[in-house]
Parts: sequence; C-alpha cells; structure tokens
Amino acid sequence: MSAVDVLAVIDLAIARASGSEHGHLKCVRGIVRDSMAALERASEMLRIAGPIVGEHAEEVIVRYDSADCDGSCIKEDCRDAADVADDCLARCKGEGA
Repeated sequence: MSAVDVLAVIDLAIARASGSEHGHLKCVRGIVRDSMAALERASEMLRIAGPIVGEHAEEVIVRYDSADCDGSCIKEDCRDAADVADDCLARCKGEGA
C-alpha cells in the first residue's frame, strides 16, 4: 500500500471520525504529507550539494561510515542517497516496486 493509498484511507476515516479521533487522524495525515515533502526536498538538496562539494571541496577529508572520504566520495554518496530518497518517494506515491 502506498502513502497515497494510506492518505485515502485516512481521509475516509477522518470523514467518519469524531472528537479526538478526528484530530488524531488529521495529525497523522499531516505527518505523512509533510514527510513526503521533506523527502522530496532532501533529495533535491543532495543533488545540489553533492556536485558543489565535489567541485569546491575535493581535497577536504571527512570521516564518516568508518572511512575517510574526500569531496568526490561525498559527491557520490550524496547522489546515491538522493537516488534512495527518490526511490522511496516513488514507492510512497505508488510508482515504484
């Protein structure tokens, strides 16, 4: 079930709910939508930042994931992370596997 399907189910439940249930369901609906928007923004920013880091900080070494990574490694990791975020977002929208 995609996030879009979940939102549709939540919308049906909201229409039938009352009192605190109504408020809780609206909150959950907002969280799902906000999370999808945040994931889309994160992917966009990773695609912007990766090449900038690769070009302007190629000599900088940062330690993460138990390794020393230079700007070009960070650029690749940003691209890979953006790809994962895009795949996740596509599944949330019901477009992926």
